[in-house]
Parts: sequence; C-alpha cells; structure tokens
Amino acid sequence: MDRRSFLFSASYILLMGRTDLFSIHDDKIKVVVLGVAQDGGVPQLGCNCERCTAARIDPEKRRLIASLGIVTPKGYTYLVDATPDIRDQVYLLNKDVERAVKDPKIPVDGIFLTHAHMGHYTGLMHLGYESISSKNIPVYCTGKMKRFLEENAPWDQLVTKENIRLKRFEEGESIRLEDGLVVEPIKLPHRQEYTDTVGFKIKGKQRILIYIPDIDSWEKWGSNTEKFLSEADIALVDGSFYSGDELQLRDMSNVPHPPVKKSIERLSGSPDLRSTKIYFTHFNHTYPILNENNAIRKRIRE
Repeated sequence: MDRRSFLFSASYILLMGRTDLFSIHDDKIKVVVLGVAQDGGVPQLGCNCERCTAARIDPEKRRLIASLGIVTPKGYTYLVDATPDIRDQVYLLNKDVERAVKDPKIPVDGIFLTHAHMGHYTGLMHLGYESISSKNIPVYCTGKMKRFLEENAPWDQLVTKENIRLKRFEEGESIRLEDGLVVEPIKLPHRQEYTDTVGFKIKGKQRILIYIPDIDSWEKWGSNTEKFLSEADIALVDGSFYSGDELQLRDMSNVPHPPVKKSIERLSGSPDLRSTKIYFTHFNHTYPILNENNAIRKRIRE
C-alpha cells in the first residue's frame, strides 16, 4: 500500500468518542487510542455543564483521559502516558491481546511519559505498593522527568521499591522496541512547572504516527511545524480548545494551547500535509464538539 491507502479502522467520530478503541495498524503493529479527554476527563470534578452532567447519567458519554497504547508483533504492550484512567485503559489495551508476559505484576511492558502534568503521569500511583506493586516496569522519560520522579514523594517510592525502572531518553533518540518498531521523543514547547515536555514519533515498518497531545502553540515550536508533521502518515495533535474562549472562569493565557480553529486554518493550507491525516485529541470538558450533532463538530469534520 502507498501512504494514501494507510489502513485505519475508525472514523474521526470514534477518535473523539466514548471508550471505544480507535486502532491504527502497520502490518502486525497496532497503535490504540485509549482516551481523548484533557487531564480532568469527562465528567470533570465539580462541573455541572451539560457534557459532564450527561456523562454522569450515560456512561457512553464518558471520555477517558488522552493516552495511546502500542501492541507489538510479539505481543508486548506499551502505554504512552499513565493517566488517572490507567486501570480502564490497561484493561482495554490488553483484553483482546495474547500478551507475551503473563506475570500479573507486569500489566504492561513499558510506559512512555510526555510530561508531569496531572493527566499524563499520575496513573503511576496504581503501580505502587498500595495497589498492584508492579515489578520493574520500564518507564521512558526525559532527564528532568526522571529527576522529578526520583526526588519527589510519593513517586520516589515507586523507584526505591522497584515498582518501576526509569529509562532516560534524549530528544531524537531512537528507542527500538522490536525489529521494525521505533519510538522517538520530540521536544515541545509547553508549560514547564516541573519538567519539560515531549511528544512521540512512532515508526512502524511502513508507517509513521506522530503524537502531540500538549503544546503551547505551533508558532513557539517553529517555522518547520508543517514540514515535521508531513513526515507522518497520521498526526494526533492537541485539540484542547476550539476557539480559545471556552473557559469562562480561567485566564486562558495561563493555559496556552493552539485553538483547533487556528490549527485548521494553518495546517489545512499547507501543501506539505496533503498526505498526512490529522486528528485532534486531548479535548477539554468545556469543548462543544463533544456534543452530538454540533455545528462546530460538523465544521471540523468538513
């Protein structure tokens, strides 16, 4: 197959929705979208908006926090980010997979972390002594993220009790999981209260997927944004907000993300991206696109 006939098994609507799996295949390699919500999930604590209220009534309207799963040809499974929804997400990732590792203390074979914001690493707590007490699960992260976990409670206990094994990577390093499957970190501009931030390029035998759930802006990343994204067959990118005015009680300048409206204007006009399928993820609970039959949703789909 050429790039334009890339095999993928769901529509844009499934990527935005529910707890259904959206899976992308490259030969026997599979990448699974395990969640699409921003760090607080849907429903979000203390929120009574129509989306969060509906999600409390109807589990089908619930949205798990943004995460990916990787399944290798040999049956090993990996997470990209350890979210507060990790219990459900590991189950969804593994339920139809004949895993190579049968040890119940090793629910996944590795975890790749993007950064130290709530929705992206705090699920590590479920690997600890009070829960599964896992055995030396590799956790791939930047040097700053490694130091953060080693030097701050309760995360340091995961290291000292050997629940996790921290594996530092550098930007652009090729982390080979199996023959024909490589993960490369991509350094990104994003709020650095505790650590730096990366996305990931996942390279199969024939296809490339880029995952960028959090970024402050395309402009901060630089003028080569389109050129870089064009290397991918599929790019899953930050879609936290549509127009940037969704948060009524917060100063949006303190939580910068590229509004989807502007991302569409910038990226849809690029000749470099004609062969790249772009999807949005990491939706805030305020996002009107989460409503069924919404005009904004239709506009984005078009």
